[in-house]
Amino acid sequence: MTGLNKKWFGLAICLHQAAYLEIDMILDFNSEVMNDKSINS
Repeated sequence: MTGLNKKWFGLAICLHQAAYLEIDMILDFNSEVMNDKSINS
């Protein structure tokens, strides 16, 4: 039972970290787009 719990816990951590990475990438992309707009104007 504990082995199964560890597996799910590890999977949850992986998904949690992946979500954070994706959010970071989206924020970086948005800030780059904003910078491009301010440079072009």
